[in-house]
Amino acid sequence: MADDKVASLLRKWELTDQIVNFRNCGIDSSAFKLLDASLVKDVIPQLGPRLKFIDRFDNWKRKDKANDSAESVLTGMQMGWESPELSDDFMISDVESVPFDLSQASTIAVDEDSCSSVVNDLNSSSDTPPLKRQKAVRYDVGEILKKTMEGRKTLEEVTRMKVCAPHNTRVVCNLCTEHLVNLHGLRPGPDMKGAMASSIIAEFPFLKDPAGNGDEEWYFKSSKCPAGGRIENRLKYLRRITAEKDKKQVGVGSPEDIASTSSSEDLASPQMNYDLADMKVITEWLKSHNTPQKDVVAKMQLTSAYRKDFVHSTLPGSSRKKPCVAEVLDEFPHLLSPGMIEQDYEMLFSGRGKHLYTKWPVVSACILEYANRVSPGWKARFNVQHRKDTDFSQDERMNLAFCLLSHLFPGKKSTKGGRASIQEALDNFIDFQKEGTNVEAYKSSHGRNQPFILALGGHFCNPAQTFVVLEHHVLEQKSLVAAVDLCYKIFQIFDLQYPCQARAMWVVMDTIAFDVKPGAQESGAVRAFRAYYHFNQK
Repeated sequence: MADDKVASLLRKWELTDQIVNFRNCGIDSSAFKLLDASLVKDVIPQLGPRLKFIDRFDNWKRKDKANDSAESVLTGMQMGWESPELSDDFMISDVESVPFDLSQASTIAVDEDSCSSVVNDLNSSSDTPPLKRQKAVRYDVGEILKKTMEGRKTLEEVTRMKVCAPHNTRVVCNLCTEHLVNLHGLRPGPDMKGAMASSIIAEFPFLKDPAGNGDEEWYFKSSKCPAGGRIENRLKYLRRITAEKDKKQVGVGSPEDIASTSSSEDLASPQMNYDLADMKVITEWLKSHNTPQKDVVAKMQLTSAYRKDFVHSTLPGSSRKKPCVAEVLDEFPHLLSPGMIEQDYEMLFSGRGKHLYTKWPVVSACILEYANRVSPGWKARFNVQHRKDTDFSQDERMNLAFCLLSHLFPGKKSTKGGRASIQEALDNFIDFQKEGTNVEAYKSSHGRNQPFILALGGHFCNPAQTFVVLEHHVLEQKSLVAAVDLCYKIFQIFDLQYPCQARAMWVVMDTIAFDVKPGAQESGAVRAFRAYYHFNQK
């Protein structure tokens, strides 16, 4: 290849402004083929053009050396590399899609037996069916982090504290993603991303989430929603800024849409048989009778399954549009009576009714300990900086833990995105108002559709009064724990969506306090805390 062909390739890849750099560095025809990630960094110092070049160069090099791919695996074995563990879903054709870069060899582990089986398969009859795809690479995350001063500091701190604070999480994600980009370009395959995620957990086993594979915080793929996780989000960001730079240069292209879809909560209820006509008769009786109390309670219990179908609009002949909260309360006014929401929840979700009361003392202590590690300045926000952890009573710790959820897991401003502030998240979870607030005036002016908790007077640690606000109805509760418990159950009984500002906080309740199966698109912060909680409960 002549030098003018190098320039021609750069023009084809829309990197015309880099031709001068290549000539100044004396990169001729033969040197061009020998480029690797570390050398490219010296030639193209700017991140955007460098990412673009690596992506184009990687594709070009694969096509140019497709016929030599099997030999490159054998060469790697002879040089003493350790091989990837080849899983059941590996295909022979994938050998050529794993470029082996000598500068990155120390961070990749390879399995010799697996490589031998690949070579034997290449020599076997063409009638043999191909093997399935597999995770082809295992990365040494420790070695990746040790390459930079910031990475070494992060490795030492995370290993010592047994928790990955947000600033350390960013460092691990950025360095591991950069390593993937250097090896495989801006669009590494799902096997490569999954291997990096599992390698991070192998390096830091205390970060393993007990739900799923344990590494979904870093990368997951699903048939029901787009791929996600910290690594995937970082790659999307890098592709977006590269596309934006391309758009400015040539006037075409658009950033990749990284909006995520919300997932519904996995709460299943038992199927119950009933006579529809009888249920309607009992419902009409309940509308006009408040006594005797034992009959009201019994009939509310009898109609719980019918009420669930009414709320979900699954009754025979019902419209597809779900009824609003006001319509449900018009049909079942006794839901606002003390104990009725709790009774319905226990009927439909048997065994979970007391979970918050039994688990929260332990969970709240873990939340305070976690906050001290990842966000030591939290006490100033809640005006308790003058108090030690041992100064709080158990009730105060439990109340503070609810408030800390907004500090650790803030949500979005709206369904379209934008990060909500800590105060916005807290207000949509627990609205603290000063003592003496007129409750009647407040309930008609707040303008919120979803249920929430109202706390009056006192302090974050110990509010004087607590209420649950639902459709301009104010239900007083004896404690903040009781208010959170009732508010959570209202969301489930009325089949309501969590407010986006406080969604992550309610998801913590779901998966940790009430043992609900985690959804596919949970936030990384929630996954990280759940891993910390379960690791420290062993």
